Parts: sequence; structure tokens; C-alpha cells
Amino acid sequence: GNGDWYDRARSGEFGAGTRSTPEWAGQYDSWTSHGNVYCVGKGGKYGAVDENGTVLVPLQYDRASDIGGLNPSGYISAVTGVIGNYTSDIYQNGSLVKTFQGKRVSTAAYYRDFSFTTDNTLFGMMTIDGNELLPAQFKQIHPDGNGNYYTYIEDGYTNYVGLYTYDGDCILPTTYYTLKLQENNKYLAATSYNAYGLIDVTGTTVTTIIPLEYGYPQIHNYNFAVFTKNKENIIFTLDGDPWFPDAEEGSGTSLFASKLYNDRYRDPYDYEGLNFNGWAKICEGYSETVMPFIIKTNATESGYATYYVDYKTGENKGYIPYRASNISEDGYFIYQDANGKYGVGGTNGL
Repeated sequence: GNGDWYDRARSGEFGAGTRSTPEWAGQYDSWTSHGNVYCVGKGGKYGAVDENGTVLVPLQYDRASDIGGLNPSGYISAVTGVIGNYTSDIYQNGSLVKTFQGKRVSTAAYYRDFSFTTDNTLFGMMTIDGNELLPAQFKQIHPDGNGNYYTYIEDGYTNYVGLYTYDGDCILPTTYYTLKLQENNKYLAATSYNAYGLIDVTGTTVTTIIPLEYGYPQIHNYNFAVFTKNKENIIFTLDGDPWFPDAEEGSGTSLFASKLYNDRYRDPYDYEGLNFNGWAKICEGYSETVMPFIIKTNATESGYATYYVDYKTGENKGYIPYRASNISEDGYFIYQDANGKYGVGGTNGL
């Protein structure tokens, strides 16, 4: 089906799956892997063969770069000429089946159809019959890995992205600041640098999961996402539900991860040497899998609770009824009690 062409092409299913020296290499002056085929050269002319040495494009082109990849329908392109005077030959099973004049028409393993351009600046998509699926008005067109195309345009210093089906139906116009597939038809989307959210794209139907009204998120292993708003952090599952549903509504349910600035260098038994400088948000480079998430809640005396969650599995490992740090390698953490005093705690299982 359309949806898996991209992954199948990347796996090598539609062409050469090995890059060791092929048995037929001695027949040519040069050979190089070129996407999912091999470009071969002899006597100053270039063509293409598959992994078995079967000719896909005859040796009659001046540059190896003129030759495209083998698409899922078995077509492969070869282009000559310059802007304004392109000639694009399309081959199938080694035979010329179509020639386009005035357009640079190219094939690739990850394109179902054909990309084309007349000026080598703006690109569109078309069928083997020359029918336009997408007009040549995009700076780039890339498969999203989910059966659609990302389309890109450039406006001054800003790049915008949209989403179209392989058949050219517009799902999202090319006006988005960000579109990025996460999992199961879910896309991170943004209309500006501070308007991020999560949407579901099923066919051409778009459903909002998390409204596009947050700052740039951190998405952890597809289990949950940390979004920012009004300088506070809110954690959602990728289904749009609050990560901690038991946080008291109206109690300032800001959710964030924290760790000690100097955790690596401290002696957990040396109370005088704690030199606690404050709380720091965990960044993407955090090396441990269990992360602390602090919620404001009316359910504890301190007004806080810290949940320890494995961000790779989403498993909740337990909680502490205080504001607390990450747990160090030797099993200790710093916490802040209801009176604002700091102390050191320990655990065996988190």
C-alpha cells in the first residue's frame, strides 16, 4: 500500500540491498551505488544496472548524476540538457517507455510517482502519463513515512511545511511552522514558534489532540510530551490526556522534570556540602531513564508530589509527597519539605 512505500524503499526492497563489490563490476570502468541501483560507467558514458547486473538504463548519458533511483513501479529516469531545455527519459525493464521535453523528471525509490521541475528550483509531482499531482511550486517534497508528502515553501528566511496525499489531495496547507510524524498517524504540528500541539491525520481527516497553543515540546519515546505555556510545563500523553490525572485541578497543575545542578559531585551524606543551588529542568540529554515529575497538588502537606516515571516504558515507579530531585546512581535524592527545608532521602526500588 501507499503508506509503507517509504520504509520499504529505505530497507532496499525495491533495489540493491548490498554494497559489496558485485560480480559484474569488471565489465565497467566505474560503478557506484546510487540509491537503490548502481550507476555504471564505460568509455565516458553512464547508465544503470540492478544488483544482478541487469541493465536498467543504457550507457548513453554524460553524467552519473543524471540518473534517478528505481521507483516502486520499476521506472527509472535519466535526464539530459539544461534549464529551459531538459530532456527526461523514463525506462522500465531496460526499455525506453516515455520521454518528456522541457521538464526535469526524476524517479526515486521513495517516490510513488515522479518529481518534476522546469527551473530546478521549484518542484511538483506527476504521473507517468504527465498528469500533475502537485504543481511545481514547492522548494522540496519528501515522503512523511505515512503515505503522504511533506511539501515545503520558502518565504524570506522562513520555511513552511504542508501535507498532501500521494494523489495530490491537500491535507494541511503549506503554512505550518512544523509538521513531524510521531506515531500512529499523530503529528507534532505548529503554526508558529509558540503554537505547538498534536494532531491526528487519518486519510484526509485532521483531528486536534492537543491544541496548537503551546511552546516547543519535548516528546519522550512516544509515551508523553512536555509542553510549555505561560512559563509552566504541562505533560500530556500522546492521546491528549493529562499525564498525571490526579493532580488537583485549579492548584496550579504545572508539571515539569527537575534534577540537581551539582548532583554528580555531591556526597549524599554530607549535609553541609549539599550546596543546593536550585532546581533545573531536565533536558533531552538526560542520561537516566527514570525521570522525576513534580506536580502541584492539594493532596499533600507540602503542596507537591514527585512522581518517578520511566520515560522509555511510561511505567510509573512511585511517588514522594514532596518536591524532590532525580534519584542519583547510589539511590539518593534531595527533597523539600512543607516548611521549605531541604533534606536527603533514599530509596531501594525506584
